[in-house]
Amino acid sequence: MPALPLTVHAEQTESADPHFIKLEDAQRLSDIGEQLAQKRVVYVGETHSAYRDHLVQLELLRQLYNANPEMAIGVEWFHARFQNHLDDYIQERISEKELLSRTEYYTRWRFDYRLYRPIMQFAREHGIPVIALNASKELIRAISSGGIDNLSDEMKKQLPSSYDFTNAAYEQKLKVVYDMHSERSSEFRWFHEAQLTWDETMADNVAKYLDANPAHRMIVFAGSGHVTHRHGIPSRVQRRTDVNDATVLTFKDGQFDPGMADFLVLAEAVELPTQGKLGAFLETADEGVRVSGFTDGSTAKEAGMKVGDIIIAVDDQPAATFTDLKYAILDKRPGDKLEVRLLRNQMILGVREKTLTFKLGMPSRPLH
Repeated sequence: MPALPLTVHAEQTESADPHFIKLEDAQRLSDIGEQLAQKRVVYVGETHSAYRDHLVQLELLRQLYNANPEMAIGVEWFHARFQNHLDDYIQERISEKELLSRTEYYTRWRFDYRLYRPIMQFAREHGIPVIALNASKELIRAISSGGIDNLSDEMKKQLPSSYDFTNAAYEQKLKVVYDMHSERSSEFRWFHEAQLTWDETMADNVAKYLDANPAHRMIVFAGSGHVTHRHGIPSRVQRRTDVNDATVLTFKDGQFDPGMADFLVLAEAVELPTQGKLGAFLETADEGVRVSGFTDGSTAKEAGMKVGDIIIAVDDQPAATFTDLKYAILDKRPGDKLEVRLLRNQMILGVREKTLTFKLGMPSRPLH
């Protein structure tokens, strides 16, 4: 585990302003732990692909756990209907790979799992419940394309218990986001409903856990857009159940405004080790994972892999699913050697098994 790249200072400011946590000062992020430990809920926003943000989350999680282990972690990264699989993982009944497979992680969330792995491992090691907060992408997509009124009766069963459409500032913020995508064919009203369904669903799941577990606190990890100015999840949890809370956001130098969070963390960028890439576009097939194309400079293509090949094993491990394949190369670096067994349908010879050995490449741009 890399050391957290933070030396910080928490300074009391005017009540309307956040606490600033700065790199150049001598104290550490733990200095705010005592303040956060007094809160029932702590929301820590993230840029999903920023490893720095997840290291900050991990450090705050450690601080809160050390102060009082009676807690849970609420995360946006998993859909609520997969809660039983998260429970099984925390209780060590299934492996990490089984968790990713059963929660359909690589087709639903898709971000590099290494970003979240330290947090998930810490939770498993200490038996901390991880609560899946997210709404299903099918529900959000359906609302975005036709609004709540046009949902099927079955879809409507997934809706949150209540909505608040009265936050004009949040609506305006969402309108700005909507207008940035001029190609959208849906109405803004539907986009607005979809975004609030997302927020309200996560707030529902936070409030339900807190009400069912009155002795527990919760630290919530979600995209910064769901936390900033308390517009997304925090105010909607507060509407459901009266809790004392705090919000924490990381920010880039000069890119903040007062009131966006209770604590602002200025932290250096930290990159994950570069992951080795097949350089191939893949899709699920009955027999395994089908190759549908290649990126520029693909080492797999150079080694002889072809469009239409079906990958059935990687380094002697079966690769029946997309998760199998992604997990097999999760910790591999560019230049690491990979052995791939595949099936190729040849016009005269029929289906033949073939083995390719090659080195993984660097991330690359797709061919057009």
